Amino acid sequence: MDWSRAKSALIVAFLVLDLFLGWQVRNRVVGMEPGSDLTVADVRSVQAKIEAGGVRVECPLPRSRPSLSYLVVRPGTAVLRDTQARLLGAEDSPGGLATLLDNGVLIYTREVGSHAGAMPKNDAIGAARAFVERFAGRPMDLEFDYAVALGEAWLINFCSKFDGKPVFDSYARVLVRGAEVAEARFSWFEPVGYSQQRRSVVASTDAVMAAVAELGGGARGQSVAGVSLGYHSEPYDAKQWESVPVWRVLFGSGQAVYVNAHTGEVERPERPGR
Repeated sequence: MDWSRAKSALIVAFLVLDLFLGWQVRNRVVGMEPGSDLTVADVRSVQAKIEAGGVRVECPLPRSRPSLSYLVVRPGTAVLRDTQARLLGAEDSPGGLATLLDNGVLIYTREVGSHAGAMPKNDAIGAARAFVERFAGRPMDLEFDYAVALGEAWLINFCSKFDGKPVFDSYARVLVRGAEVAEARFSWFEPVGYSQQRRSVVASTDAVMAAVAELGGGARGQSVAGVSLGYHSEPYDAKQWESVPVWRVLFGSGQAVYVNAHTGEVERPERPGR
């Protein structure tokens, strides 16, 4: 073995590691102590880096880093079946098809007439809210989340909350085309309680940078429209499972990226209408 060459290789390797760790310290805001809140200067520094990369930040970046545990949830199939029955059988049913998929998502579609353009945003939100309150209702108790313009339509999202935190996978997502509801998707996870010990979450700025990195070149020219702390999980074929705390980074296009709030790793990107 060429010990001189091996020694040189080790020196280079450690130098690269030092540079990488230095980059992390300089470019990620992780707080001086576990769970410590961000300062205004922290947020402004990271926002400037993000915008220098061609991504606009059009919402406040949360500064607090609360401690959260996992949320135990179970499938809300019975609730979705009730919603399906109302969509298909109520006297004032708008008609259309309502199909409950194996993954627990209820999909509603109907033909709508021709239209001259999209409704004003607030009118579209009102139409979507009336639809959700009529056919979903309790126990879903969905609250308005966001609205995204999609050409001549609006995609309106409502989600439920548990202890004040959004449960992102309990939602009604309504497509208002022209002046009518053309499509809707419903998903419902019923919260059971918490599991494991509480742990402080990563900084919201870390989550935004992870989300921007996840989109790569596709992030340039987009805007960060919202950053929210809540719970997210894929559906499982089980009686109950754990939903993890996440930062949801919502882009202006309607695409959402979920970042694990304990590890800082991207959970799953989501596109409009899913």
